[in-house]
Amino acid sequence: MSSPKQRLLDAFFNQFSAFLDEVCRIYPDQTEFRAYYTILKLMRSTNPMMVIAEFRRNVGQYETELRKKDDSFFLAQSYDSETGGSSSLNDFINIIKSLWKEATPQVKTSIMDYVNLLLDIANHYYTI
Repeated sequence: MSSPKQRLLDAFFNQFSAFLDEVCRIYPDQTEFRAYYTILKLMRSTNPMMVIAEFRRNVGQYETELRKKDDSFFLAQSYDSETGGSSSLNDFINIIKSLWKEATPQVKTSIMDYVNLLLDIANHYYTI
């Protein structure tokens, strides 16, 4: 039988995979999402704890805004410190911002719900 931490880690990856599947379905022309899905699968088999730790560190710093579903904050943020000045990551963030502006309210709600669920799982993982 797996430990509670392992079950949470599995739940995190299952939900993250479902989230990326949904995003790939909604935005089939954005090949970056499919690439991130492939990377997620690889990282799950090689260093799964790094993924949940990095998610919590990078996304968790915005937990207050995410819980409020305050998208204006994210659209105004530059993310230069998070990307280390990487032009490819900055370009990808700008793509996400433009897709977000065009997204339906249902898509926005679904994305925010997934991100908040992933935060819940990651936070619980580190409290047990």
